[in-house]
Amino acid sequence: MSVRMRTAKRAARALTVSGMLMASLTLGSVATAVAQPTSENLGAEKAVLGKVVSAKDHKAAPEVKQGNRMSSAEVSAAVASGRLAAKPAFAAMRSEGGGCWTAFAYDTWSDFTIAEGNTWFNLNWCSDGSRITTYDYRNVGAQGLLGFQYTGIAGNFEYNAGWEAREAIEYRFSFEGKRFYVCEQLRGGVTGLYSHRQDCNLS
Repeated sequence: MSVRMRTAKRAARALTVSGMLMASLTLGSVATAVAQPTSENLGAEKAVLGKVVSAKDHKAAPEVKQGNRMSSAEVSAAVASGRLAAKPAFAAMRSEGGGCWTAFAYDTWSDFTIAEGNTWFNLNWCSDGSRITTYDYRNVGAQGLLGFQYTGIAGNFEYNAGWEAREAIEYRFSFEGKRFYVCEQLRGGVTGLYSHRQDCNLS
């Protein structure tokens, strides 16, 4: 199983700017979700949620939520726009235990409590109840703050783990001629639960 990188071959990274802000749009550190065989998916995803709730350091735990189930009209629109593959998406909608979901990631990046930029994107994914059948992302955007400029997407990374669709977007910013990179990702599970992270690590 390999990770596909569509536009860039670089890992997420952050550089430090010297100056008044001493800022760098650093990456947050989050833990990897526990994944189980398909017969235990729901239990595994609930176990991850339990770990998040009971974690002493919530910054080190993945944010786990229930994705929004997509209606037939939303699935049709996603297929028409090329954001979901037609046959697996519609088959997932009809399968018992299956369906399609959407989730939204939004992050504010800062150092020393100073907000320097915002990033966001949506993940759409479908499953037949036991494995991911199709997925894709949309509505990617970012905004620089306090002199930081958003200069585009450096790359996107994706991986189908079978029980989970994983998508990461790497954003490029600049400040006084220096470049900075931050990465956020969404992971959508077969039962509609998803986690949100601040890195490009899809393992």
